[in-house]
This record gives sequence, structure tokens and C-alpha cells, in this order.
Amino acid sequence: MLATPSGYAARYGIEARTGGAGTYRSASMYMDVPASTSAPTRIVFLADQLVIASGANLKNPFVFENGEARLNVAHIGTVYGGKMILGGGKLVIDGDLGTIEVFS
Repeated sequence: MLATPSGYAARYGIEARTGGAGTYRSASMYMDVPASTSAPTRIVFLADQLVIASGANLKNPFVFENGEARLNVAHIGTVYGGKMILGGGKLVIDGDLGTIEVFS
């Protein structure tokens, strides 16, 4: 039995873990359904990496490090977005304003 987070009426979870006495490591997945029909349903993954596989071809497109979810490997066909900041702020492409700025 899992406790549901605040605002959610149902939670289903799967966890794999090893170790004990406060020194365990785990990876888990939760599916949450809210009580309100206007609130979003959600799937939560708790892991250091999300690996997608096709046979023996493994890729880890998403990595969680230093408190950020990072896109690690991807082939993107078309990107729709407002602003891209690249190279630590050296290149800024603003799709909303239609500008490209380069800083040294």
C-alpha cells in the first residue's frame, strides 16, 4: 500500500532496491491520478538515468545530475520553442523576438 501525494486520489508504484538500514539504493516508478478532473495525471520516475533500449542498443537520453534533468543523447527533427541559450550564454536564439545574439 502506498500513500498518495497531496491532491492525488490514487498511486500505483513499482520499486527495486538493495541494501538496508538507511544505506539502500533504489529506482522506482509511480503513476498518480488526482482527485480533481482538472488536475493532471502523472508518471514519476525516480532514478539516476532513464535508459531506452531496442535489443542490445542502449541509450540514456535523460540524465539527472546536479539537481537538473539533462537531455544527454537525442536526434531531434523539428524543435518549436521560445528561447535557446547555448554555450553558457554565448549564443542566444530568441524565436519569439526573431533575434540571434552572439557574445564573446
